[in-house]
Amino acid sequence: MEYGFYPESSCEQPFDETYKAPGVGFLSELVLDWEKYSKALSEDVLIFRFGVVLSVKGGALSQMLLPFKLGLGGPVAGGKQCFSWIHVDDLLKAFSYAIERQICRACLI
Repeated sequence: MEYGFYPESSCEQPFDETYKAPGVGFLSELVLDWEKYSKALSEDVLIFRFGVVLSVKGGALSQMLLPFKLGLGGPVAGGKQCFSWIHVDDLLKAFSYAIERQICRACLI
């Protein structure tokens, strides 16, 4: 779960797997705890950090699209913030890749 781990961003600095300083607050602490306890169970842990999962078939995107289709959509917050997302099909391909190639014995999603 990427949301909550990384700090708020103006999009000028991208975050990737090398970024070590988490955000501040409940979600950051929760994510760090999940990762710490997962690593305690097994040294061979793959941690997936991803943004909002989008699909037109359901979830957040299908609910966000309706106001835009009705001409009522607009920017979220100030409209200049980053919005980290992944399409559901791409996320499933990443999971399949890790499982099929036995990249790890345990995966934290």
